[in-house]
Amino acid sequence: MKLCGVTPLIILALAALASGPIDPPAGPVQSTMKTLDEVEARIPVNAETCPPNGAAAIYVISQPGSYYLTGDLLGVANQSGIKITTSNVTLDLNGYVVTGVPGSHHGIEGAQRTSVANGVVRAWGQKGILLTEEATVTGVRATGNGETGVFVTNSSIVSDCVFSHNGTDGLSVQEGSVVRDCAAASNVRHGFAIGNACTLENCNSRANTGDGFNIFSYGTARGCEAYDNQGHGFQSASYAKFKECVSNSNGLDGFHTVNFVDISGCAAADNAGHGISTSFYSRIRGNVCNTNGNLGNGAGIHLTPGASSTAVLDNACDGNDWGIQIAGAGNLVVGNTCSSNTTNYDIVANNHVGVITSLPLSGAIGGDVGGNSAGAVPGCNYAF
Repeated sequence: MKLCGVTPLIILALAALASGPIDPPAGPVQSTMKTLDEVEARIPVNAETCPPNGAAAIYVISQPGSYYLTGDLLGVANQSGIKITTSNVTLDLNGYVVTGVPGSHHGIEGAQRTSVANGVVRAWGQKGILLTEEATVTGVRATGNGETGVFVTNSSIVSDCVFSHNGTDGLSVQEGSVVRDCAAASNVRHGFAIGNACTLENCNSRANTGDGFNIFSYGTARGCEAYDNQGHGFQSASYAKFKECVSNSNGLDGFHTVNFVDISGCAAADNAGHGISTSFYSRIRGNVCNTNGNLGNGAGIHLTPGASSTAVLDNACDGNDWGIQIAGAGNLVVGNTCSSNTTNYDIVANNHVGVITSLPLSGAIGGDVGGNSAGAVPGCNYAF
């Protein structure tokens, strides 16, 4: 509504002016503008903020905090790229590439509780990344480094990384560390070199000169895959646990373990040696082992002469040189199925073996009745 061509808002404003000046608000006026430090509360890595201070590195981070790269970094001989001399540092590579040159040292060196993320570290003369305990490495590709791609010590976490074409191991972690969703390929030694009491989840290791996964004692691997490695797919010391892992087409055994191991729900196929090999006080349960032994001497499951008190339960072994081969005494073998192996069962005396039966062929089945019950007893082993 208009009053004589003037809007009510204008009338109100004129009335306010007529009543006198408006008192300013009490206290200082608070600005809503943010400083640059508040917008980007991190520190860029450059010669001013991270001077080398005589250390053998291009940049040295000597104060805790959050840092980020603003561009690619090219190394020089006889120096590391970035050296972190204090704990509690986060370094975001910001998608950039940290590249070494012949004769250079490490790409990134870090002290305790260093985090490195989001970039490429390549072609350094020594290790791509070298961090001490309680490190975190996420979203990094380490490739073509002279030694290990990424090396971290105790109680560290590595996730969503790729390690390829490095001069020794792709990834090396030490005690109590966790590795998730990583891939290693074409490294000169092992894809993954894993210390005591570490956990691996959903990792892939392919075409490495050594083992796909080389694991010390007390390790756990879940949902991991080893393919086309020249050594073993998975090799472990004592007290290891493998669950739902796959090991195919490796140059030696699919799973090469020692004792006190638990291997369940895994698959081993087309490995040159045994599908699964272990010794005493272990449990091998519910695995599928097919066409292993293309060197002419491989079993689907093999227990060494020193094996005892190991349970081989409910496995399926097909098309191997031997289906199940037990060279030691005092083991339990029940509920397994072996078919189309050169020799289905090869078991020395003095083991606890469920009845091995070969069921006759059935007639056609088209309802709820059929099959053959002769010889089928609980805990028996099958051959066909």
